[in-house]
Amino acid sequence: MFDRLPVDCAFFLEGEGAVLYVIERRPRTFQIVQGSRRFKLSFPFLQFFVPAGDAGVLAPVHVTCTVKPLESGSDDLFLPPLPNVHADGSICFGEVEAKGKLSEKPWESVGLIPGRFLDTLFNNDLYQGGVDSKMGTLAAWEESSKKNPLFALNVKYARLTSFAGLVAKYPQGFGKPARRSAPTQIEL
Repeated sequence: MFDRLPVDCAFFLEGEGAVLYVIERRPRTFQIVQGSRRFKLSFPFLQFFVPAGDAGVLAPVHVTCTVKPLESGSDDLFLPPLPNVHADGSICFGEVEAKGKLSEKPWESVGLIPGRFLDTLFNNDLYQGGVDSKMGTLAAWEESSKKNPLFALNVKYARLTSFAGLVAKYPQGFGKPARRSAPTQIEL
């Protein structure tokens, strides 16, 4: 469908009239805004599941987290303890437009989704809170991040599903993922 992959695309899966891109962000500190307050938070690996077709980015877009990079369909995915994320990992973008027509360079449009999510003005409508007390509130999470920017790699997160389980929820019938850095197919 597209002749290039988005930046940080770890997997892509082709389905009926669409491609599911899995963009994986490495552990680092991101700044998010909730209300009038800015929080600088340490994150583990974040995966963004972005379906796109000729009509553009499709809904739903999901966000998950892991403490190591995704390697296969059997890998467990976890729910990041963030506001604006439904219990199934789907993202509420609020007023930030995430769906819709792709630019002339579709890989760029898909690649912008993680930034659009992290740049969203977060609220408490969907905030589940963290499983670990170090992430129980955004203020506690920020304090833990100041003490150790990599602490998020040692936190217990709520299990969401497996990689294959999340892919199976999409109606486009996505097949087996191919990892960008390795030309071999990964079995789900």
